[in-house]
Amino acid sequence: MRITLFEWLLLPFVLWGVFQGALYYHANQVEEAIHIAMYEGSKKAAVQGQFTDDIYQDMLQYLERIHHFDPSKVDIKGTETITERGEYLHLEMSVPKPRMHVLPLFKVQSHHLFHFEKYMMSEYISEWGQS
Repeated sequence: MRITLFEWLLLPFVLWGVFQGALYYHANQVEEAIHIAMYEGSKKAAVQGQFTDDIYQDMLQYLERIHHFDPSKVDIKGTETITERGEYLHLEMSVPKPRMHVLPLFKVQSHHLFHFEKYMMSEYISEWGQS
């Protein structure tokens, strides 16, 4: 009886020790995928001088293909006006965080979204400026 009670008392700590590292690793991989999607989208937008619906769709498809995100839960906002070379484009992305806790007993209060901002210099040169 004493051994059974001891095992039941230690079970939450064992579960936490076994699974918590893998959940943090997965969250880190999700965060890295978001950074890659933002970087690739920003490169395309820098050449075009603005963020377009096609660029947003490419970023969403990448996140959906790599980490099976629900595109309706991803919020993307960017500079949609033509931005000349030397000026900055702005991109914001909010994505729900994956599950990060095995047991609610050990849950640390944190935000429920990954929120990232990125600034990239535009490389767009208008045709009017060329001689």
